[in-house]
Amino acid sequence: LDILSEHQDIEALFIRHFPKAEGLDLSPIVNCKLLSELSLSTLPGWDGSGKTLKIKSFAPLVDLENLKDLRVLDVIPLEDGIEPLKEIKSLNEINLARKFYQLEDYAAIKSACPNIQGLEPITQMNFKSTCSKCSKYPELHLEGTKPRARSYVCPKCNIKAINKHLERWAKAEGSPSYEEFIDATPEELHKQFG
Repeated sequence: LDILSEHQDIEALFIRHFPKAEGLDLSPIVNCKLLSELSLSTLPGWDGSGKTLKIKSFAPLVDLENLKDLRVLDVIPLEDGIEPLKEIKSLNEINLARKFYQLEDYAAIKSACPNIQGLEPITQMNFKSTCSKCSKYPELHLEGTKPRARSYVCPKCNIKAINKHLERWAKAEGSPSYEEFIDATPEELHKQFG
């Protein structure tokens, strides 16, 4: 990434597939003072494989005063966890994807930066999939589920899993708490999270 010192005017940077750079150091990114969009990701073919790429830390991103949009797909830090992300006050949207990041991570960032988009405990799936059991409701996606836990749920048939997920979010002090949606109807859940 040292070449970034010659490209200080870039506004968007997409770093994809760096398996030979174990613990990639993001420090050279601080040279890009105008950077507003950053994506760190594996190859699309790695989706669902369980493979991850590793960076040293998110800490250098704290110095990017114009960073508005951050997408992290199957990329995990070796140091500091998600703590530096809570300090990037310029962020408007963040997408933390895959198994490494838990609901408590989402809640911690959302609590520190309440106006940030992209860290809701429940989201609408990016494709419509009606419940195969009741054939009535489109499934919702539980973000930051524990490993091997079901993440695609029907708001009617899997209401217990949804309630437990929302209770986890409230306990982790996510903002807003969404406690009023514990025991909500399928229609209310879709109106809020769909």
